[in-house]
Amino acid sequence: MIHLFQAKEPLNSKVQSHPPADLAISGFTEAELRYGIEKSDPKYRAQNELARSLAIAPFNMVYHDHSVSEVYGKIKAHLVVNKIYVPQNEIDIFIAATAVAKNLILVTSNTKDFSFIAGLTLEDWS
Repeated sequence: MIHLFQAKEPLNSKVQSHPPADLAISGFTEAELRYGIEKSDPKYRAQNELARSLAIAPFNMVYHDHSVSEVYGKIKAHLVVNKIYVPQNEIDIFIAATAVAKNLILVTSNTKDFSFIAGLTLEDWS
């Protein structure tokens, strides 16, 4: 999302080339954006909140439900058993579980952290 805020290409053009109904943001991504706003300098919080609202407005929101919990449990168990679990990637596991559970493509420039997750379709638009 940060790259989208910065209007980086080719991400910006790729997003604009898709109908809004085809694009979604995980509730976990929204939570991470809100965390960034809260830890930002108080004099910029209102500006950051406005930027967040404008950036996510065209997207559908996909929130955590039972199917995401089931997939999350399987993904995390696989990562722990195979000793590839990294605690700082916990939110990434939830984001990946959301994409897998909802049969969505995860668009990220950080494919390395998601490459160990079976059943996850990744695209890098950077």
